[in-house]
Amino acid sequence: MVFLFMGTIAHFVDDDWNLIERLVDFHHMGDKEHASAYAAKAFVKSAADQGGLNKISRIHLKLNI
Repeated sequence: MVFLFMGTIAHFVDDDWNLIERLVDFHHMGDKEHASAYAAKAFVKSAADQGGLNKISRIHLKLNI
């Protein structure tokens, strides 16, 4: 029997330029939550349940490598 779990970790830099890492959520994964679209939906649901969905920002960088 296999049990799968998913964890969400937040990384940010504080006012003193220290890297802070915090475990935001840890839960048992459902049947399809390991797939990309299902994993994204599970993350959004978890973030909304924790009240942190409005605190998430995204920075998109295009790298020309």
